Amino acid sequence: MTLVVSPCAMNLFLHGLDNDTSLVEKGDSLLELGNRRFCMVLTNLPFGKKSSTKIISDDGSVKSEQESYTREDFFASTSNK
Repeated sequence: MTLVVSPCAMNLFLHGLDNDTSLVEKGDSLLELGNRRFCMVLTNLPFGKKSSTKIISDDGSVKSEQESYTREDFFASTSNK
């Protein structure tokens, strides 16, 4: 996430939108619902999670493990490709 937060903060600074309190908040909105609401969310698209992870064994063979998570309030699906 830091790879997204740093350029965002720098861009705000360059456009004169910096102040003593950071306007950028780093977090993962998929981990918990939270109690704060925002009028704008910036992300580094494509957002989401890869559907599989490739594992290379000692003998060089490649295996893919499927990954998924379910949230009742997160209903958009994507192949993230």
